[in-house]
Amino acid sequence: MDTAVFVTMLVTLIVVAAIVFTLPSLMPRTVPLGVNVPAARIEEPVIRASLRRFRLLVGASGLVAVILLVVLVFIAPLAAALVSMLLFIAGSTVAYIVARQGIVRAKHEGDWYSGATVRLAGDVTAEPVRTPIPVGWFAVSMLLLGLVTVIGAAVYPTLPASIPVHWSASGVADRYEPKSVWAVFGQLIIIAIVVIGLFALSFVGRVVSIRALPSASAEQNAARERGIRSVMSSLLGWMMFAITLGLCWLTLVSWFLPSDRVLITVGVVVLLVMLFGGIVVFIVRWRRAARRGAAITGGDTGADAPDDDRFWKAGIFYVNRDDPAIMVPRRFGAGWTMNLGHPVGIAIGVVLLMVVVGALVLAFTAGTSR
Repeated sequence: MDTAVFVTMLVTLIVVAAIVFTLPSLMPRTVPLGVNVPAARIEEPVIRASLRRFRLLVGASGLVAVILLVVLVFIAPLAAALVSMLLFIAGSTVAYIVARQGIVRAKHEGDWYSGATVRLAGDVTAEPVRTPIPVGWFAVSMLLLGLVTVIGAAVYPTLPASIPVHWSASGVADRYEPKSVWAVFGQLIIIAIVVIGLFALSFVGRVVSIRALPSASAEQNAARERGIRSVMSSLLGWMMFAITLGLCWLTLVSWFLPSDRVLITVGVVVLLVMLFGGIVVFIVRWRRAARRGAAITGGDTGADAPDDDRFWKAGIFYVNRDDPAIMVPRRFGAGWTMNLGHPVGIAIGVVLLMVVVGALVLAFTAGTSR
């Protein structure tokens, strides 16, 4: 096992654990661990205790996952990466379910919403808010792809008869295919499809409904919506460029120096750092936008959001057939989630699930086949 590859696996696990650990801090204080509570109840001792329990259990899950990774990584690298990450995800899920039960129980037993003033919010703007799409990031990504394609066309006659198409966790090429257009340019074609898909997704992001804040006016909600769409557009653009740069680097290495484990590892590390960096920047900008939104609306207006726990399954999945919004703010974590009661939300959710499952199956079959 190459040391750099091990460090990459370890850093990835630690970063994911740190993001999950900090998730409660990204959410409004009125939805601790995905449970809607009145503003007057945010200082309840049971809420503080539940948050401490969540962080303790997540920290313990992360520590166990790291130990498992260290133990298995030199025996079965692929299994070590998958098992340790799945163990952490399972442990974090259990931590979330266990920790939030105290808040749910106290809320219902104490009837916290009794006498609380709540207000519904609706979209009353005449025209949907539209923001610029990431044309610049898309153009740069496609230009880079075009440049690498030209280089590939120029060196194609000089490439060896067998082209490496897969590398082991230690950075060693372990599967080859006869030289062909697909073997040489197949990865570039896949990258182009991914980039075009992300660019198309940015158009969807311009028109999907985003739930308004109950405490804000129509003008204030429009300003907030522009900020939300701008952050989402920037994230999609950065993902286009990060994926293109990292995978184009790996493609060039496979053509010229397929046995150089250092360059291969550098490409993987750069790709991971750029993707995680984009997520961190997204979180920071999200928190700034949230603070600006609080300042714009003048803080607490005395009206709470409706107690709609019945539409939130485990505080994560939103299912409401009567809500026209396709996307709604997450109760737990940064960003938005699909309304799985809306036909479009169901369709998008199914597509995303198929992509994730397909990627996992492809990674497993590619890693085990020889």
